[in-house]
Order: sequence, then structure tokens, then C-alpha cells
Amino acid sequence: MGWYHLFYQYNPNFSVWGDITWGHAISMDLIHWYHLPLAMARGNSSDKDSVYIGYATHLPDGRIVMLYTGKIGKPGKSKNQKQVQNLAYPANLSDPALCDWFKYEGNPVLKPPPEIDQDDFRDPTTAWLGPDGTWQVAIGAKYHNDDDTCVFLVYQTTDFISYLLKRILHEVRGLGMWPGMLRRYPISMIESGGLDNSATSPGIKHVLKAQGIKMMRRTRMITMH
Repeated sequence: MGWYHLFYQYNPNFSVWGDITWGHAISMDLIHWYHLPLAMARGNSSDKDSVYIGYATHLPDGRIVMLYTGKIGKPGKSKNQKQVQNLAYPANLSDPALCDWFKYEGNPVLKPPPEIDQDDFRDPTTAWLGPDGTWQVAIGAKYHNDDDTCVFLVYQTTDFISYLLKRILHEVRGLGMWPGMLRRYPISMIESGGLDNSATSPGIKHVLKAQGIKMMRRTRMITMH
């Protein structure tokens, strides 16, 4: 039996929003949990104001890569706020607790494209293998000249360092920007049980789950393809 890992957004100094880091807890049974040192904290130029949501991808060769959103500029205090995507790795894969993480020295690995609002580009999903054998990652975004429409952008990568914008996976009007917690995962229409994130077959549907926020109203959206 191995360890389950839970990473969570956490302000270590106050019980209010701000100075977001990643807490880290592990469990063998999902009931009893052990808190570990912070997995990631704000620091360099690509996440100097907060470490936002991210997800891990377990590669076939056993490596683990973590893509996460870094925040540059504090809300209400900077006119040049920006969100970028960063890469991190466990420092020691032989450590089952994965206590120590290091950030890729070339961060950020992904910046908002010109048509996207610089401060509304966040929350990369767990990656999945596409039919062409490359990794695909979806990221939530909002057009810089349209406060009403939220989009899912799909990027293609072979090394999690260089990316190519491939397509818009989904677009919704009337919800504003995603406030976070994007999900994309496969479910079997035939059998019960979990599936690998890259699973695909005629009996599998892929679910896209998100929340939209506009005028302080949150809306849950689930679509299948």
C-alpha cells in the first residue's frame, strides 16, 4: 500500500485570502492524515506573490511533474498583475512522502497568449496523452476584451517545458472567468472503477468540470465529450 498525497492552497500566516502557498498532507487510508512541510511557497519572479492551483501528472517512466499557476502582482496594489504557468518536480522520487519539491529554473514555462487577459490565465489540469502521442494540458482563461466569456485552452507538449497552443476545448458565455478548480477526466459508460487520465475508447466519455463566476454568482458547469 502506498501513500495518498493531498496538496492544498494555504495561507500560513493568517486565516484570510492572500500569500497563498501549497500545504501538503499524506495518508494511507484517506482517513488519517499527516501534515508535512509546505510543498511550495511564493519566491521567484514567476510566483513572487502567490502559488495558485496546479495538478500533478504521473509519467509512464515513474517521474512526476507538477504544473501550477504563479501570481505576479498583488490584487488592488499592482496595475500589472499577471498569471503564468510554472513547473516543479519532487526533489527525491525515492522518498515516498515526497517532502521536498524544486521549481524548474526556467520558469515560467507558459505565459498568456496575446488575446488572453494577463491576469486570467490559470489552473492547468492534469495532463493526458493525445492520439498523436504528445501530452495535452487544458488551462482556464478569459479574453482580455470580453469579461463575459470563459474558455478552456488546450496546449500540447512533449517535455512540459515547451508548449504549443493547439485549440479551444470549450467556450462558455455568461459565466465570466473561471474562479478555479478546473477538472478534465475520463469515465467509463460501461464499467465501474477509476481510469487513467489518458484512457480513451468508444465506451469512455470525457468530463469537463468548472465553476464560473460573474457578479459574485458561482455556477457549476459539467460538459461531456
